[in-house]
Amino acid sequence: MSDTTLNHAEQKLAIRRQIRTLRRQLSPADRRYAAARALTFVQRLPRLQKAQRVGLYWPMADEFDPLPLLCGLARAGKACFMPVVPRHGRRLWFTRVDEHSRWYHNRFGIPESKHPERCRAEKLDVILVPLMGVDAQGFRLGMGGGFYDTSLQVRRLTRRRSPWLLGVAFECQRVAQLPSEPWDIRLDALLTEKRIYRFPVRIA
Repeated sequence: MSDTTLNHAEQKLAIRRQIRTLRRQLSPADRRYAAARALTFVQRLPRLQKAQRVGLYWPMADEFDPLPLLCGLARAGKACFMPVVPRHGRRLWFTRVDEHSRWYHNRFGIPESKHPERCRAEKLDVILVPLMGVDAQGFRLGMGGGFYDTSLQVRRLTRRRSPWLLGVAFECQRVAQLPSEPWDIRLDALLTEKRIYRFPVRIA
């Protein structure tokens, strides 16, 4: 492991700690307000209006809660999917969420849906992506497990713009710049309680 990689790891750890502290300071009222505002923004987003298959996530601890968005998307006739962590490797499956879903907890204690309809990330039209931090270029800081970066490598290898990646976070999770690695997948846009931010296709 190079000195640069070690330095980036230390920087990311410090940023995670800082953002986690800020996020924990949000009140329940702040969180409810954020979810309501986000639903309003999403309903006007052309990419989601056109999408048929949308990936979301189950919120853990103090993460931004996208479940109201899931309900709104389902009412709009979208097929909603949630990630399933594999027993081996880091490439996620996404499983359909509807009235036929059977729920269980994975090894991390996260609820997952058991459903006959499942697919890989590249088969979805839009994915709402959880994150710890995000910068002005659309680089995302996750929890460090590498599941989303691994699952979305097809975008980097093929230079595809699909699935469209919408990060979901509170305003306090935005930072000016994050340390990045060659394998990092940038987001297309970010949804917060304030607005939708769109990121450049290419970095200047």
